[in-house]
Amino acid sequence: FDHPYYGGDTTIFAQVSNGICSSGVVRVELITIEKPAAMGVTDTLCSDQSGTALFDLEKYAFDIASDTTREEVIFAADSQFTMPVKTNFRTDDTVIYARVTRGDCESDVVKIVLVTTPGPILSGLNDVVACDSFVLPIIPGINLSGNEAFYDQRNGGGIRYQSGDVIRRTQRLYYFDQLKECIDQDSFEIEIVPMPEAGDSQSV
Repeated sequence: FDHPYYGGDTTIFAQVSNGICSSGVVRVELITIEKPAAMGVTDTLCSDQSGTALFDLEKYAFDIASDTTREEVIFAADSQFTMPVKTNFRTDDTVIYARVTRGDCESDVVKIVLVTTPGPILSGLNDVVACDSFVLPIIPGINLSGNEAFYDQRNGGGIRYQSGDVIRRTQRLYYFDQLKECIDQDSFEIEIVPMPEAGDSQSV
């Protein structure tokens, strides 16, 4: 052949010649390996107060590659793969690129679309000790839904309490909010101490 060979598995024969002398003929087996396939991925995570989210790129390998036991997925910030990215990748909305390698074979480059969505971010409430009762405060935070509330169980479960409700017994309350698929919650302890009684007035 005086040009590249394009085709499937085949056998060819080769001989080396210097113009005067020629070597013996040798057999050359040409074996093709199937090009690995790759699939693009889109994922959405809730952003934190910085407006970014931490994406674990390794978890996408099973969606991108068809055979992760024999194939490796490589990620980069550019389609030429001159700027590789770590598998724990913090970002706001962006597009990165991936390709699958199997030995010396590489897949086509695919896009990995990473999307962040803002969620509620609650501020901490300190534990409280109060005499007889405690009035629940306004729930502090940013980007709240307007439906934020207190609950006596995690994840918005149990009895619901609103800001301004009066608590008369010792308990732990969870304050919870959800905005689309993003949630945030925290908790604080309320200790109610009975008001001491001084007894009847006496003259001494």
